[in-house]
Amino acid sequence: MNKSIPRNLSIATVVFAGFAFSACEKSNEADTPKEVAPLAKAEAKSPTPSQSPAQSAPSATQEPGQVRTIMLGLGGEMERIQSGFWTENFDLIGEAAVKIADHPKLASSEVSRLKTTLGEDFSTFGAMDKAVHDGAIRVSEASADKDMPRVITEFSALQRNCVSCHGLFRTRLTK
Repeated sequence: MNKSIPRNLSIATVVFAGFAFSACEKSNEADTPKEVAPLAKAEAKSPTPSQSPAQSAPSATQEPGQVRTIMLGLGGEMERIQSGFWTENFDLIGEAAVKIADHPKLASSEVSRLKTTLGEDFSTFGAMDKAVHDGAIRVSEASADKDMPRVITEFSALQRNCVSCHGLFRTRLTK
């Protein structure tokens, strides 16, 4: 049997799931405020021709920020990983995964808001953030090894963790 067929199907499945997730995310944007609180001292930068606007989102080296701004940046990095699948660009995948793992921290005022909003569930939110961090590290390690099947497996787990967290907390945090 041709070994590239299952591999191509796996890549196509992950990419399709990513696009479906992105479409789902975009369909809910009408419910959310149009203004995004910028990260403190964040520099606006124009995307290069090879970047989408999401790819020019704030990086991990910037000041602490708001959940929505951080999540938009993480979404852009997830899109970059998916772009890396199409061209088997392990460097792109690894760079984006590291940016997810090292995303900007929450501003102290935002931590207070989350604790108030989530109550006892705040620790679950933190545990899910750690799961996403650890998953992104595993994606980065697999990309460094140029092991696409493992990259896809780890990315799929990372994506499930993101979607699970959104399922539990997004509605509560966007009210």
